Amino acid sequence: GYLCVLQDLAAYISEPSLPALTRQFLYDQLSNKDGSVGMALDNSIPLLEIISPISVFHSASATFYAPSDLSGTHGIHCEIIRSTPLWQ
Repeated sequence: GYLCVLQDLAAYISEPSLPALTRQFLYDQLSNKDGSVGMALDNSIPLLEIISPISVFHSASATFYAPSDLSGTHGIHCEIIRSTPLWQ
């Protein structure tokens, strides 16, 4: 499996900015009431320290409403998103 400490996972996948980007994402999700998100990493805001174990999944299910495409059940769609670790 993958490492479950965010900093260790970042080193393992050679993505040193992963901890900062994850903290920025969480800050955006928890603090922005209007739905806007920060496009660039903002070092001036206080960010959460992530101490929980991290899990890596290679698939996810997303259910969403697309009012412009009523081909689903009244615009409701469900997609499965998959990733392959060795796919380049």
